[in-house]
Amino acid sequence: MKLPLFLLGAIAAQEYEYDDFGNKKRKNKDGFTSGVTDPCGCENVPRNSPAAFGNCNMTATELGNLPSNKQMRQKARVKIWWTCLAADHSGVEDIHVLFNQRCKSLKKKPLASPWPMKCGNITPNCKCNSGMTAFMTDVGGSANFECTDDGRKHSSYRVWCDDGDGIFQDGESNAVGRVKCGQNGLVRRAKGDLKNFSCAAVSGTKKKNKFFG
Repeated sequence: MKLPLFLLGAIAAQEYEYDDFGNKKRKNKDGFTSGVTDPCGCENVPRNSPAAFGNCNMTATELGNLPSNKQMRQKARVKIWWTCLAADHSGVEDIHVLFNQRCKSLKKKPLASPWPMKCGNITPNCKCNSGMTAFMTDVGGSANFECTDDGRKHSSYRVWCDDGDGIFQDGESNAVGRVKCGQNGLVRRAKGDLKNFSCAAVSGTKKKNKFFG
C-alpha cells in the first residue's frame, strides 16, 4: 500500500533540513549508507572517485518528475549527497558534498571543494595504465607511478623515484603530466614535467626518452 503524500512529506521533514541556499540536506550525515545503486536514478559517480557512494536527496515528488527513460534521466538535474570515507582519501574525516546538477556532469569534472582530488584508487582503470607499466622501464631506476586524473580523452599521471614502499611521499623526486596512449594501449606521448623525466643515475649524456621524440 502506498503512503499518502502528506505522510511522506512528514517523514521527510523529520529526516531533512535546509541549508542557507534552500537545498534540502540530511540532518545526520552519519546516517549515509553505502551500497545504494544509482542514487536518484543517476548511473554516474564523481570523476576520479570509484570509492564514493551517494544517497539521493530528492523528495518523492521530485523523483516522480524525473524522465522515465533511463538515458534521458542521465541528463536530468539530480540532488545527491556524495560521501568519500576518510580511508579512501588519506584524510582524518569522511567528506560529504551535496551535488545539485545534471547527472552527466559528474563524469566531466571533479566535485567542488572540500571533495578530494581522488576518492579511492583510480590507477588500475586509468587510460594507458598498461602502457605506463611498460614506460617505467624506460624511466629507469626505482620509478613508480599513479594516476592523478582519469580524463575523458587523456589521463594524467605522477611518476616518482620510489624509496621502496610504493607510496609517493614529499621529498621524492617526481613529475606530473598528461599522457596520451596509442591504439595499442602503449604510451604515445607525454606532456608537462613528465617530458624526459628519469630516475636512472645520470652519467655523461642523458639518455633521450623514446616516448617523447
